[in-house]
Amino acid sequence: MQQKSGPQERLKDSETQACAFDAAITRRFDRSPSGTNRHVKGRAGMETATYFLEKAAQCRRLADAINRWDDPTKVALSALADEFEANAKAIQAREVAARQIGGDPTG
Repeated sequence: MQQKSGPQERLKDSETQACAFDAAITRRFDRSPSGTNRHVKGRAGMETATYFLEKAAQCRRLADAINRWDDPTKVALSALADEFEANAKAIQAREVAARQIGGDPTG
């Protein structure tokens, strides 16, 4: 029996793939001694706090669309959303600190 693939299923699949791709890119960051994320490989430039918050929201939407509470994908997407939010908070904290001392927030 063949499973039907409607527009919503294709959208969920493409969002899942985009979220997984972003997770792979995010994991290419290493933690520098100052607590900021430094880009190692992958995309050029650093992502913004807004970027990470959008990706966190995307992962949360995908996790919420999974009905089974014990599904490992739901758990993984929720953990990934937490990681994205932590990255955003670190960037925001760095920007606030830089404004307070009058420095460059990009390090």
